[in-house]
Amino acid sequence: MRRPSSILAVDAALRRGGATWGVAALLLGATGIGLAPILVRWSEVGPSATAFYRVLFSLPWLWAWMGWEGR
Repeated sequence: MRRPSSILAVDAALRRGGATWGVAALLLGATGIGLAPILVRWSEVGPSATAFYRVLFSLPWLWAWMGWEGR
């Protein structure tokens, strides 16, 4: 029985040491999600304005990522 290519890609990444970057990204993302409500509470504007600015400030990073990925 053949294994799916996605499982083979994960196996190859783990063998190359890619798990270290994955765990680091996971921890960074969890920290960001965990701190978000505290930062919204501390902000001087309302929650809707804070959400707007979060999206506004993330757009250049997302556009750069899309360009790098070739989409």
